[in-house]
This record gives sequence, C-alpha cells and structure tokens, in this order.
Amino acid sequence: MALRFGVKTDVGRKRTNNEDSYRIINDRGIFVIADGMGGHRGGEVASSIAVRMVCEHLQDISKPIEEADLREALYAANGRIFQTALKDPSLYRMGTTAIVTVVRENKILIGHVGDSRVYRLRDGKLERITTDHSLVFQLVSEGKLTEAEAKEHPNRNALLRAIGVDRSVEVDCIVLDDFGDRLLMCTDGLTEMVEEDSIKAILETHDDPQEACDNLVALANENGGIDNTTVILITQ
Repeated sequence: MALRFGVKTDVGRKRTNNEDSYRIINDRGIFVIADGMGGHRGGEVASSIAVRMVCEHLQDISKPIEEADLREALYAANGRIFQTALKDPSLYRMGTTAIVTVVRENKILIGHVGDSRVYRLRDGKLERITTDHSLVFQLVSEGKLTEAEAKEHPNRNALLRAIGVDRSVEVDCIVLDDFGDRLLMCTDGLTEMVEEDSIKAILETHDDPQEACDNLVALANENGGIDNTTVILITQ
C-alpha cells in the first residue's frame, strides 16, 4: 500500500524541552507517537523508551502484525520504563502516553494508552477514534462535566492510564477496516489548543499531508502553545 504522510513536532511556546517522541517505519506501515510525563528529564526518557521498544518489537515480526502484537509491544515498553525508573530515583513515576498505528492492506490497527488521540476524516466528517484515558474524560462520560468544563478543569491533564507508571497496564486496541480519507495521530498539545472544527478545516484545506501538519502545529502555537505538540497525518 502506497502511503503519504506528514509529521511535525514542536516544543511549543511555554516549555523549554520536548517530551514528545515519534517514529515512522514507512515500509512496515508503523507510526508511533508518545507524550512523556514525569518532570524535566523523566518525560523525555519515558517517551523515547516507549517509541524505541515498540518499534524494536514490531520490526522483529515477520508475519502481518496483529492486535496481540501491538499489546505485547506496549507491554514491553511499559516494563522497560517501569524497571528503568526503579533504578534511578530521579525518574520516579515517569510515564508516557502511546499511540501505535499499523496500516495494513485490508485494515488499520491502533494500540493506545493515555490521552494522545487518533482521528479519522471520512466523507467530510472528523471522527475521534480513540478514547482518552483521563480523569476529565471519565467525568464527561459520567455526565459530571461538560466538554467545555473539562477544558478548564484543574485536573484536565490527570491520566488514569499511562505507559511505565505501574508494573502492568491495560492497552486499548482498535481495528478499522476503512482507512477513510485521512488518519491523524496527535498529542494533547494539539487538542488542548485547537478545536476539532479547526482541525477538520485544516485537514480538508491542505492536500499535502506535510503542509497540513505544519499548519496544525502553527495554529496550536498561535493559540498559546502551552505544551509540546506532535502530529502525524497519514493518507493514501
């Protein structure tokens, strides 16, 4: 399958370091984004370990990658980050979100932990494919907060699941049998700064996936850029 893609990562306007990591293995259709947490050093370490471990695990698979392979790759990343933090007190409780997308001929596999997201643009509609593993998303789901209130909640960045914080982690896996027009992977540096209507407009306006990524990150920064932002846009 011939894929076109764009990618952009940026430190933003408020941070001094970039705790996001990503990697693309185009010939295998593997795309990975991780958004680290755990202090100035810990976030960078956690996200880089996650991306490296996931890619190493998936690259070693000679058969078509399946859901179980995504889970095992993320479990391996979780174990490595957790053990690394045990050996270094300065990395205590470091962790990271992780989104892994594998594009195959007949389906798209997504492995997911945290509040980084995957969106699909299909037939003029932008769909949020993943579910945030966050406190505010749970409160919104329970009807205790509105979407607008969630954006202003003091604990809006609190995660219920992350890679590496505990010995084990629950991984969500999603299978899509329709690529749609475009698939967007992003950290919350984008979604906290840019409304979904604006994301949709940029995806529809810019045919070149790299131009779309550049414009998404630029808009996140124009709107405040309070966090690192990383986006990957995949199209056929």
